[in-house]
Amino acid sequence: MTHVGTLPYAQLANLPAAVTPLKIEGLTVRGRYRVLLRQVTDAVGCTSDQHSERTVVVDRVTATLACHEGPGGTPMRAGEGSKLSVSLAGGVPPYYVEYRTPASPVPVQSEPVNRQLYGIPLTVSGTYGVVSVRDGYCNGVVERPDSCAVDVVARPTVQVQPLATQGAIRDS
Repeated sequence: MTHVGTLPYAQLANLPAAVTPLKIEGLTVRGRYRVLLRQVTDAVGCTSDQHSERTVVVDRVTATLACHEGPGGTPMRAGEGSKLSVSLAGGVPPYYVEYRTPASPVPVQSEPVNRQLYGIPLTVSGTYGVVSVRDGYCNGVVERPDSCAVDVVARPTVQVQPLATQGAIRDS
């Protein structure tokens, strides 16, 4: 079924089964839509008037990158092995986040995300960014800033060496 503007009705024919999912295209603006079922006619012509109404809520997923750059746009500093947070709001899980990293020439596609926070693994210094986001049904919106520069700092290392002693230690 295609929806453009306000239609008084849409007719569906030759449905493949008694229960058939309907795809209503054209509901691209966030909001609440009222869907009415007025009449059902079967294959042999029997008609049943219906007065069924449902409210459909269209709420596309939005991705927001938590980018905390320093003064004057200096890269944010992060420890090796940490993650850059992407907050996901609206839509219907699972979510899919596509992002760029300085380590990969092509965008990386996340596994399905069933929570409202996704972490982009930080492996090397450079610019990380969210390319796109989608939920279980449609493409979402990536808020600005959609990328940020990150200075990945290596974890400090500690070396312990035995202390060389000369002579015996005496207990007094």
